[in-house]
Amino acid sequence: MLAAPAASTGTRTNMDIKLVLFSVIVGIFIITGIMIAAELLSDYYSRE
Repeated sequence: MLAAPAASTGTRTNMDIKLVLFSVIVGIFIITGIMIAAELLSDYYSRE
């Protein structure tokens, strides 16, 4: 947003960085969700 419109390459790399950060955050959420599900499943199976 703050970059000048003339610097198209700068804004493009900025968008790439935002996309990478977004994908990394989503990946962390997915990994933590899988780990939590695995913990719950192991607790459920160990109870029986």
